[in-house]
Amino acid sequence: MRSPWGDVPPAMLTLGTPEDVHKYSTNLNKELGPEGFILAAGCLVPVNAKPENVKAMIAAAV
Repeated sequence: MRSPWGDVPPAMLTLGTPEDVHKYSTNLNKELGPEGFILAAGCLVPVNAKPENVKAMIAAAV
């Protein structure tokens, strides 16, 4: 049985671009979404995560 979590790496939320985060999150949604999953940051959203990257992750889930 596979994990129901879609893990966006904390480093990506901190160092990546909104475009990278959105693309990564969208790909998780396409690969895992049909069976249901939870799109989330790995363990937690880092304190120094870029707000625009967190917004991009959320936008990909909608």
